[in-house]
Amino acid sequence: MQTNPFLQTNLPDGSVAHLEAEHSTLSKPVKVLKNYLRATKEGRECIFVVQQGNAKKLENILSDPVNCRGQDHEDTNGSYSYYKGEDDEFTDTDTLLENGDYRTIEAGEDQIEIHNESVEAECSEPDNHPKEDLEDFCLYREDDGHCNTLGQPCVLTQADD
Repeated sequence: MQTNPFLQTNLPDGSVAHLEAEHSTLSKPVKVLKNYLRATKEGRECIFVVQQGNAKKLENILSDPVNCRGQDHEDTNGSYSYYKGEDDEFTDTDTLLENGDYRTIEAGEDQIEIHNESVEAECSEPDNHPKEDLEDFCLYREDDGHCNTLGQPCVLTQADD
């Protein structure tokens, strides 16, 4: 009887990877990070499957597994807080950063896209709006310039840096 609630898949090179479907858990980063940690501790790659348009949000969680918007701690990269779950906070970030291996598959209605490398952030607002309008009126942009859709600072702000 299998006790872990994940799927394993055999890859063409003979290795075994964890397969994780992330849908509603993207709003719960601790659950995503625990899934990734489980695969990492077993020395396996973790293949995440997300809905089309969510690859960058997942990558933001996995590539820097702390909440960079938080204010509880500070290091050379600035302030942060660990992601908090229902019962705890996720602090085992070094294991993921040093040993973790993942890739992302985005699944849409008519296509599947495999990301083996970093996913570039794309603004979710239509291209036909002037940049100034998006900065002022975007429904996903918070007062501090953070994008709720991408889970990172607004790409319009980043382009100015």
